[in-house]
Amino acid sequence: MATGTTVAGHVVDATTGVPRAALWLDRVLRVVDRLPARSSSAIGINQAGQVLLQTQAVTLTTYPGDPPVVVASLGKRWGAVWFNGQESSVLPLKPWGAVVPYDIHASGTVVGRSGAAIPCQAGLSSGDARPGRAFLWKNVVTLALSNQVTAKGVVLPTGSVLARALDNNDQGSILAIMTCSSGSDSRVRLTARP
Repeated sequence: MATGTTVAGHVVDATTGVPRAALWLDRVLRVVDRLPARSSSAIGINQAGQVLLQTQAVTLTTYPGDPPVVVASLGKRWGAVWFNGQESSVLPLKPWGAVVPYDIHASGTVVGRSGAAIPCQAGLSSGDARPGRAFLWKNVVTLALSNQVTAKGVVLPTGSVLARALDNNDQGSILAIMTCSSGSDSRVRLTARP
């Protein structure tokens, strides 16, 4: 994703093959995540320069050979917001869950999916494959989007849940996926009310 002359993405570490979050800023490539034991990608950047990261635990195993072979095993997904060298974790709604962030707003609000991992995702047990819930992360707190919506008086159809929040804008609208009791998905637009 690009903002002005800044592009957010990742580069691949030549030694380990692990992706590292990076920014292309004014014709200079800057790796913003060098933490060991994880891979990362910068998936968004807002006008304030806050960078949304998708991170994933990584275990590297080196096998002898000529040349040696390095194999990366991936674990749970997490999110983080990086700004001026400081990082704030986007934590899941439940301790056992994963976090898949999708978008960062100009104010630093993050939306995404929490509480469920993709069942086929490497490194996850079947216990991680619980139903996902859309989340809103603001002021370093992860909130269930369904709870925020119902607190404003919105009634979701019986048996429906907000499963993923995909995007948010400056006017306070959020694009989300609502999963109905039948299992079908619908895109819904949530508009902020005072």
